[in-house]
Amino acid sequence: MNTSSSKPISLPGNSPSIKARQIYCLLIGIDRYEVPGANLGGCVQDSRAVERYLRESVSNAGESLHLLCLRSPVLQQQEEPEINAPKPASRTLGTATRKEIVAGFKDFLTQAEEEDLVFIHYSGHGSYETRPQELWHLDPEESSDHRAETIVCQDSFTTQEGQLVPALRDKELRWLIAKIALRNPTIVILMDCCNASGNTRFKEEGTLARFTPPTGVDEQNDISSYFFYQEDAAARLTLSTNPSAFHLPEGRHLALYACHSYELAKETSFREGRFGVFTYFLLQTLRATRGQITYRDLVKLIREKAKERVTHQCPQIHATLPEDMDHYFWGNPSVTAEQGTFTLLPTSNPLEGRLDAGSLHGLLGPEEGATYFEVLSNNSSEASTKLRLALLKKIAPAHSIVSFVDGNPFPEGEILLKAMVHSSPLAKTKVCIELEEEEMLLDEQAPTLHQEAFLLAQQALRNLLQAHPALHLVEKVQGGWQYRLFVYVYQGEKKLRICAKDEVGALIQPRVGWGEATMQAFIDELIHLEKWQRTLSLRNDHPVSIPPGLLTIDVLNPAGEIVNTTDNDIVLTATPEGVPDPQLKFRVRLRKAHPVPLYCALLHLRPDFGINPGLLASDAHLGTVEFMDGGRMIRREQMEIYAGSHIQLPGGAKPEGLFLAFSLPPNKGGVPVEEVEDHFKLIASTVPFDPMHLWQNSLQRADAPRTGEEPVISNAFEHLLSNIQHRGVNWGNLHSIARRNVPDWYTISVTVKTRRE
Repeated sequence: MNTSSSKPISLPGNSPSIKARQIYCLLIGIDRYEVPGANLGGCVQDSRAVERYLRESVSNAGESLHLLCLRSPVLQQQEEPEINAPKPASRTLGTATRKEIVAGFKDFLTQAEEEDLVFIHYSGHGSYETRPQELWHLDPEESSDHRAETIVCQDSFTTQEGQLVPALRDKELRWLIAKIALRNPTIVILMDCCNASGNTRFKEEGTLARFTPPTGVDEQNDISSYFFYQEDAAARLTLSTNPSAFHLPEGRHLALYACHSYELAKETSFREGRFGVFTYFLLQTLRATRGQITYRDLVKLIREKAKERVTHQCPQIHATLPEDMDHYFWGNPSVTAEQGTFTLLPTSNPLEGRLDAGSLHGLLGPEEGATYFEVLSNNSSEASTKLRLALLKKIAPAHSIVSFVDGNPFPEGEILLKAMVHSSPLAKTKVCIELEEEEMLLDEQAPTLHQEAFLLAQQALRNLLQAHPALHLVEKVQGGWQYRLFVYVYQGEKKLRICAKDEVGALIQPRVGWGEATMQAFIDELIHLEKWQRTLSLRNDHPVSIPPGLLTIDVLNPAGEIVNTTDNDIVLTATPEGVPDPQLKFRVRLRKAHPVPLYCALLHLRPDFGINPGLLASDAHLGTVEFMDGGRMIRREQMEIYAGSHIQLPGGAKPEGLFLAFSLPPNKGGVPVEEVEDHFKLIASTVPFDPMHLWQNSLQRADAPRTGEEPVISNAFEHLLSNIQHRGVNWGNLHSIARRNVPDWYTISVTVKTRRE
């Protein structure tokens, strides 16, 4: 780990009249446990390294950085050594007992207000226990074992005053986080521990797993030992009289975990000492980027570095609002989050880079032709006016290898770059230009009051189309176009509209004006439509290792009946105003057991030309995973996942999924819409992938064929918890036998048509 000091990061405050942004950090590191045989060697070191990073990286640490450090005594030392770093505004030391950890959440972190930052770093053992029956309804998908994931406190599994001290359970953590979130600070949680049930300690390549089995827990694990039962009278009453009515809120937060639910978090020796693999590469990456990296890119880099050091440890990310993953580490939104950029990582060959997208994202292999990417610096302050290109050389389902065209290596000091498609062998989209005045098609030579303006606008649009690498302008007499672009005057107003082949009605809200900026926005919308169409058509006709028919999408009505029993589209009848809209639920299912994990994403392609890839959790998978439990090999099979089961509602998540409601767009005085189509596409891959590269904002639908106004582009994620945005559609393996792993992917689609009665 590079522990050299770097230039501090200046965190923006609000305005001069508002207090500066404060940072509250709870740092927990436990090497020495009171339960015999559980000691670790790198957790306190992790915690101190995180503290040093924070103190060195915040420019106004003496005014804004508040630290509560709860650590076990350093092995073989009586006192914790001093950290040579700038002093924070406040620093309190304590021991990592259950009582002090809970107090740290309740009393220290709840000081954070809106715009403040809360950081929680835990380094130590993870474990599990059986959840008391009063809480089984919160996790019905775990009905086979009802295991609660826990973090192990310094005094966990010991007896104090005749009572067993439990670990800190996942539901207790959720209750604590919700308390902190009441005042709306930014909350980031970093967990360097085994976070899953059914793992055991083992050594591998000089590593030690951060997991300890529970001791003497099950017989004393009743609901009365949960602190929200002890301290919250309303919760205690509900749990005592009607447990199924008890729900836990989830405060908005983002969490990075050291490993998947069925893996082990490991610590090992590095040149600078012994550290957790996750924490070591987390800090290394943050220092190299000075925090100017999104959480999404951060976890990708940690994964790449971790797999070079240990096996079977893949860090994970979770966010209550998925859009928070595209914020920088210090909580500020990324300027490139909505620009359609890929992430480019260095490889062993300095003249190449590894792109985090592949064939299942719609890229074509080099045998189809040359795909070039524009390469951008991740540091916006170092943006260059010189165009740098990279050429795609090799393609896999979830990643690609590119080489730099200029022959220069990956920039020194950069640990990642951004890349955008510059040109590709994808067939160009054919378009033609039509002129129209007051609903009458015009010949270019026909006399008109606006003839000169028409010709100037037509030429300006022609120039933009001819300069665009993905578009091909054809003359009207040639035919074969995919879109008709109308330059027209309607009720005396100059406008632009995009129409489907052989149609005259606008696909989306027409643009008003013929100015340069309006023309460019018009072209951008055309590209948006074509990208949406390509995603709809995305498929792999020759899967290698995923048998055809292995996966299916079940569409269920409120009665629980599967309504897509044939290959025909599902047809719904729109209901009149005041009558509840028809609803459907979506389930992704394996038809039979599969020996390895299949990573899944369910995309919703909406009639407003938006794409939401978040209908399943970011780490959703089906199939079989294997792990060790108390010396036994355990196989866990995930046979089905419901759309929306990961979304936290006020009453908690619903593992049985959420319903989508379907309706027609409201009639705002134009021609009523008679039918719309919603498409649902499942992508399953044998390797993890980032489906967010397929995300697209919504475009505003046309209210009438020719009238128009400036389109309003909204962020669909703003309503993810309650609204899958369009119209009225809303939410209502360790030690395993070696297998040849052939990267592969597969898609299935379902279409829902909503028609006027």
